[in-house]
Amino acid sequence: MHTKTFVPVLIIILFLFGLSNCSKDENVNEPGNGDGNWNYGTTNTYTLSQQPNSLIKDAATGITLRFPLGGSGTISVTKVVTAPNSPENGEGAKIEYAGTQPVNIDIDTSGGFLVSVLGYGVLSGCFDDEFGNGERWVALPEAETNSSIKSFELVFPTVLGKTNQKVGFDHYWIEKQTATSTVADQRAYTSLQVNSFVDQLMNTLPSSLKTTVSARQTSTHRYTIKHDGNYYSGFWWRSLGSVGRLIKPTIHLKLPSNASTIAHETSHYFAHILTNDNFQSVLEGQANLFSGHGVRDEVGRNVILEEYAYFGEYLLTGNGGNYDLEEPYVIFQGLSALNVDLPGIEGFGAVLLAQLVRTKSQIRDLVTGNYVDVPVIGMSYGEAFEIISKAAPGIEQLRKNIATKLGADNNKLDAIL
Repeated sequence: MHTKTFVPVLIIILFLFGLSNCSKDENVNEPGNGDGNWNYGTTNTYTLSQQPNSLIKDAATGITLRFPLGGSGTISVTKVVTAPNSPENGEGAKIEYAGTQPVNIDIDTSGGFLVSVLGYGVLSGCFDDEFGNGERWVALPEAETNSSIKSFELVFPTVLGKTNQKVGFDHYWIEKQTATSTVADQRAYTSLQVNSFVDQLMNTLPSSLKTTVSARQTSTHRYTIKHDGNYYSGFWWRSLGSVGRLIKPTIHLKLPSNASTIAHETSHYFAHILTNDNFQSVLEGQANLFSGHGVRDEVGRNVILEEYAYFGEYLLTGNGGNYDLEEPYVIFQGLSALNVDLPGIEGFGAVLLAQLVRTKSQIRDLVTGNYVDVPVIGMSYGEAFEIISKAAPGIEQLRKNIATKLGADNNKLDAIL
């Protein structure tokens, strides 16, 4: 390490600390077509049987509804002719039901089809696409599957009492893709890439942390992959008499998807299993505080959901949000502390973490762009992920957690800042 006085590369940021004490879009195959209007066809209304596992096959749409516990009253099914941003292939339906019994859509896949069921509405998650936390098509998790039937439990509109959060859908889209289609190939490639990235992230962890995280990843927090956008959602909010948070880690990826997009959403998942469910709920709640975001956007010091994902993406691809996180100059150049709160800029937390693992002894000065000497901290990625596992909900707590981990070496990061 050089012993001369270090140039204050990010001195403005350090001064600000002293005062104060989710996009990557691809071509869209699913969903993303259709105009902005709903147009409807035939409506059929059915009187329900109380017999468990009773079935209704709608004549207009061909949709099969199953009532695992039986049903009561009536249910109506209306054919959707056109829908906003509808997926390319499949059938749309508006399904209205006032009962409290669960309702499933059963889909025969014996012909080799890849199937998905999507609902139209609002979902909590860490979003990195143009739809954000607004109304959108949301892929439903699978309820149960046998050798030839895939089943999806519908969630009808309701308001969660404790949070006053509206969940559920009355518009659904049943999508089918052939097993030999380009989309099927893209899904297979995406799945392999996610699996590889998860393995790479897991392999960085020290044994003391890996045992706990691995148990989550292989049992209680096994992930699924859906293709309704670019985002990560850790939970499913269920209605119909059993209101509550279900742990349903889902990596959502548009098709086709490039490596950086896959790495980013996979890293959202990794941050979830590194921390805990309550913290992931906090992160997904932060996503609803603003619409649209990206590196260099001012989102505030208490919005940190993207920082951990950018850092994981950086490990996997060498870039975080399309930036070299070890070079703060490329992110912060042109920004002035007179106009923006730099620690509140999206990407700041990821830059902090990248300085911990940086091996180069020089970085560029923020003002001049010239290379200057800075200390090398030399932390491993595993040690950095240990810091993330402490679940800091904002930049200032993250900085404190870093200082605790560094101990006497904290002066090195001070010198960099």
